[in-house]
Amino acid sequence: MANLHSYLKKVLKEYGSEKNKSFGGNKFAKDIKTDAEDVIPNNLFPRDEYMINVSCGRGRWADVPWVAVFYKDLSTSAQEGYYIVYLFRADGTGVYLSLNQGYTCFQEKFKSKAKEKIEKVSKYWRANLNFLSNKNNPGFTTDSIDLKSGNSLPKGYELGNICSKFYSTDEFSSIRDEELLKDLEYLKMMFTELRGLMSPNNFKDFNNKILDSVLIEDLEVRIIKKILV
Repeated sequence: MANLHSYLKKVLKEYGSEKNKSFGGNKFAKDIKTDAEDVIPNNLFPRDEYMINVSCGRGRWADVPWVAVFYKDLSTSAQEGYYIVYLFRADGTGVYLSLNQGYTCFQEKFKSKAKEKIEKVSKYWRANLNFLSNKNNPGFTTDSIDLKSGNSLPKGYELGNICSKFYSTDEFSSIRDEELLKDLEYLKMMFTELRGLMSPNNFKDFNNKILDSVLIEDLEVRIIKKILV
């Protein structure tokens, strides 16, 4: 049975060449969907609570394939809510393990202001997640991610990133499976912290509260600036 390391390495190594083949009925695409269930441990993400999903595209190959872990009571779609996801760069140079949020729901609600709104929500979580600032953090950063694609969906994943850890293809052979699993476990703890701060599991209401508080803070700053002028 494959482990997480060999699974991620397989996608990094083979996805680019597989994209040149027909998408319909492609064995590689089928295999990585099936194998994801085996390499993401059930004892870490019990399947009665969590769902594993893999996307190589719909009808045609995606620029950026992903492997996501969804908490069922929170969200089961990469279009909304919060989730853990492996995002593979379009050029095959590496993969990010990301705590992410669905950008599509921001687009639908806020239209031209979606980018501004999702960035404010990300900023809130970056300031409030203790596991992110913890000295034992194994390398997760709030740096912007670059998926090496100009397409709209990957740009949404980039905007939805709250924090991530990058594994380059060149360095991947020196990374042990145990390290990957420990990183995944640490991000789960961060995700659990996020869910606890947001409880109950209604991300839409909580996002509204975040944005309302940000608006109030912005207003207070503007008032103070006017007083000081």
